[in-house]
Amino acid sequence: MRKLTNLIINEYVKVFAKISTVIMLIAIAALAGIYTFANYQSVQQEKRWQTSDTSSQLETYDQIIARERSVQSPGWEIRVERYTYERDHRIDLYDGNWKDLAVANAFDHKSNALAAETESEKARLEQAANDMIATVEKDDWKNYVNLLIRLVNQNPILSAEEKEAQLWTLNYRLTHDVKPGNAYFGYNIYSNDDQADWRNNALVMLESAKQTMNEQYAKAVADRETNALAEAEYAVAINTYRLENEVNLFTTTHTGNQYLGQSGKTPGVNFWTVFSGSANKYIIMFIGVLLIIVAGSAISSEFSSGTVKFLLINPVKRWKILAAKYISVLTMAVIMLAVFYLLNALLTIAFFGVTGLTAPHLSVAGGNVVTGSSFLYVAWQYLLAGVVVVTTATFSFSLSSLVRNSALAIGLGVFLTLSGELVTVLLAESLKADWIRYILFANTDLGGIMNHSTLFVGQTLPFALCVIGVYMAVFLLTAWDGFMRRDVR
Repeated sequence: MRKLTNLIINEYVKVFAKISTVIMLIAIAALAGIYTFANYQSVQQEKRWQTSDTSSQLETYDQIIARERSVQSPGWEIRVERYTYERDHRIDLYDGNWKDLAVANAFDHKSNALAAETESEKARLEQAANDMIATVEKDDWKNYVNLLIRLVNQNPILSAEEKEAQLWTLNYRLTHDVKPGNAYFGYNIYSNDDQADWRNNALVMLESAKQTMNEQYAKAVADRETNALAEAEYAVAINTYRLENEVNLFTTTHTGNQYLGQSGKTPGVNFWTVFSGSANKYIIMFIGVLLIIVAGSAISSEFSSGTVKFLLINPVKRWKILAAKYISVLTMAVIMLAVFYLLNALLTIAFFGVTGLTAPHLSVAGGNVVTGSSFLYVAWQYLLAGVVVVTTATFSFSLSSLVRNSALAIGLGVFLTLSGELVTVLLAESLKADWIRYILFANTDLGGIMNHSTLFVGQTLPFALCVIGVYMAVFLLTAWDGFMRRDVR
């Protein structure tokens, strides 16, 4: 054991003594800086756009109105009337505030009135439209919500479940003083209006999820969309928990979608939206390329330079030398990911501040919401994305034991990393063959597999781990066989 430990230490010394290792760490630091700065610049550009003067917004309305009059698609007259009203009353089209929603709702009622089959229905819809416009002109959002409650109760099309869900949301708004707003625009990154109230986002997502649940439960069991129903149930649990426990900022993942909440005055782009994005598998792939350079030259460079003789003259078994080299490769993978993780955390704090740094990670287990650390959640995402890094590095490591030219092992490893997933997708979409699920890159996206967003029906985490394990075993056995049999010249 002591000999193996000494070999591992010796490998560490050799790896970190190389100037190439220092350059790689600098490249990782540069990648973290570029990623964070690019997000910061994007926010600044969005800020400049959203804080444009009134004349720019009026020009936008004029352009929309001109386009509607030019194209004249069905219903264009009503839309022109709506945009003209919003322009004349200085209602921001892109703010997603309650006035914009109320005006849109009012003119939808006007449009429906034109198609009404009876005079009584036409009169009801026109009256509702006029009442909505009146609430906008009086700047009375609570009266608008009361009007919506009345319309929901009068709507003969809605089922009892749909009415219950909508009425619960509307009454919550009144009792908790939450203005209506568009949930997507609620993430307006530089909105100083209280439309950004996190509770509005939670309410909109909650109502939408309840509607999806009602639609799915109304179907026969065999016709239900399992993923859609599961996601809706997840969203209901998460947002109900948020409203009950005043959780404004959080992280969570479900079926491949990440929801990030925000507080009333917190910019929609904050520490967690940027930091969690750094775990993107395509960004991590860059680290994989750097690791392949280490793995692809680990053995072949020893043979090409002749330094392997100094290793083999020691009274140490060859497999221990091989193990020490592979452990050093795995260690470099951990170090690279850890450096990238820490640098992204620090740089994101520097550019976006520490608001919401203690935000919890919310997940659902057994129907109950479970809270955890968002930092551990992002670290877990790094590890999942790092699976492909380790597998391709192991492939290059095995090639390194077979060839004297490091460039070949590195080149093939890089090619596999950059093209493996794309080739797998193209094969899956063109051939539609089930055997493609056994290809390595059909199983390396563990995050997607855990969230059921894969190319193959029934792809499970145990299956993916087994396939990866088989490939890893083949790579390592190849490396072992090549190194044990290889002659020193």
